[in-house]
Amino acid sequence: MSPDEAGTLLVFANQIDPLISVNDANAEVWWSALARQEFAKAKWCITDYYANTAPGRDGRIPALTPGVLRQRIGEKAQMVTAQHTAIEASQPVRSPNSYRASDPARWDRLVAQGRDQHRAELRARGITPHREGCPDCSRDDARKR
Repeated sequence: MSPDEAGTLLVFANQIDPLISVNDANAEVWWSALARQEFAKAKWCITDYYANTAPGRDGRIPALTPGVLRQRIGEKAQMVTAQHTAIEASQPVRSPNSYRASDPARWDRLVAQGRDQHRAELRARGITPHREGCPDCSRDDARKR
């Protein structure tokens, strides 16, 4: 931001709040504090400050200082960034080195072997596996074949 733009912001803020005095020293302080900020964002934050700040006990909104303005610009930028990252859905990360992806046939074979071992252990303990004892599920298995 240029010194002229900082002066323009100072005049804009003074038009809203007469407690902000317009003089050369104050203009230099505003430019020093806002030199790295964008003019449009700073002007928007001035408007936002006076539109959304609750008045104090005396019924007045505290006069805006360039330090508070710079802080509010940073907070709004962080909030906008957080909203954009929250809106963008991240894709699920799938490891290219996963065992299932590297050898799907062997993966399916090992899963079937584990299922069969589990069912054999259940039978050895005298428990009928659900798929074999349930008339609806065993009928579904027959249909799939």
